[in-house]
Amino acid sequence: MEITRCHSNTIKAFLNLGFEVIMKENATNPIYELSFGGNEKIPCFSKLYNDKTNPSQDFAAVMVCSDAETNCPYIPGAAMRISTTYNDPKEFDGTPNESEKYVERARQIAIECLYVFSNVK
Repeated sequence: MEITRCHSNTIKAFLNLGFEVIMKENATNPIYELSFGGNEKIPCFSKLYNDKTNPSQDFAAVMVCSDAETNCPYIPGAAMRISTTYNDPKEFDGTPNESEKYVERARQIAIECLYVFSNVK
């Protein structure tokens, strides 16, 4: 795994879904703050699983792509590992469906995470 940056189409999808997105640090790997109608802000940037901003124990690790499934079979400290494999919307980059597919994937991930976490005890 490697640190890259949040793809610009991912940021556009958050904006299209109604999130407020503020770039806090403009660097090779920009740091964004996302919020949705409230005061809580979520940092968004490319990072490895052991980044200091991530919890170190008693958390659920959600794998959202086949690359993570293959390269991250074990996440130290995770109380639960949830494997979900989504088709990467980047296959639509540069096409007329680009924006629609990023939003579609973001909605799918959100709905499925809501379902899973509403059933976790």
